Amino acid sequence: MKSGRSSTIRHSRDALSKQLDRVESDVAELRSMLSGFDPALLPEKISAEWISIVLRARRRREALFGAGIFADPGWDLLLHLYARELSGKGSTIGVLCDAAAVPRTTGLRWIGELEHAGLINRLADSSDRRRAMVKLSSRGSQAMAEYFGKPEAAILVI
Repeated sequence: MKSGRSSTIRHSRDALSKQLDRVESDVAELRSMLSGFDPALLPEKISAEWISIVLRARRRREALFGAGIFADPGWDLLLHLYARELSGKGSTIGVLCDAAAVPRTTGLRWIGELEHAGLINRLADSSDRRRAMVKLSSRGSQAMAEYFGKPEAAILVI
């Protein structure tokens, strides 16, 4: 039984590592494409409101082109949590899954993956023990801030 769990964890880590490799490759490609891009066209400061607009744009894109074509639930979860952090709030699992437009089962699986990767933390809700709050971990928060510290990040996020 334990070996099956180890295999699943190893597979999850491998999948996250491959996804990170793809993102890094995409970033490198976009950097070369954007060599003449004017950063003045980007927002001066990444804000919770701006990230919320991006998430709405991503939901609209899904509505127009169909769900699953642009599926990236892990990123949508991180975006939502970063927006909540910028506004000084946490998020419940339900709100988080709704923001990423994924079923609870998919959301919980991705929350588990992100938690295992050390990017988020699940905490008991002090006002309602039936709920759990989810926040970016310090590592996740640092990674998001570093990601959005680059001008090309505003384009990549959409």
